Amino acid sequence: MMARNRSARHYRKLPAALMFVGIVLLVAEAAYANGDGGQVNLWPYIKPTGLITLSLMLVAAGLAALRKVRPRLMLRLHKVFAALTVVSALCHATLVFLSG
Repeated sequence: MMARNRSARHYRKLPAALMFVGIVLLVAEAAYANGDGGQVNLWPYIKPTGLITLSLMLVAAGLAALRKVRPRLMLRLHKVFAALTVVSALCHATLVFLSG
């Protein structure tokens, strides 16, 4: 039996990291584009992140409901989408708290 490639584990975290970096870059771009002395209007980003979170949650629930089709694959995909949902929800909550 071949040993599993340990570097493949790091690729599982890549989508969540890319989402987080993307949101940070959007906020940074908004801060410098407005020229408001560092004041950032975060309200345009709150609704899209909430919709992304809701969509990811529905996909994760749908994958959990399809467990009987291919149990191992669906469980693996369910875990990935659940983790992405948590990251997206944290980004959404952070934007809500920062916007006041």
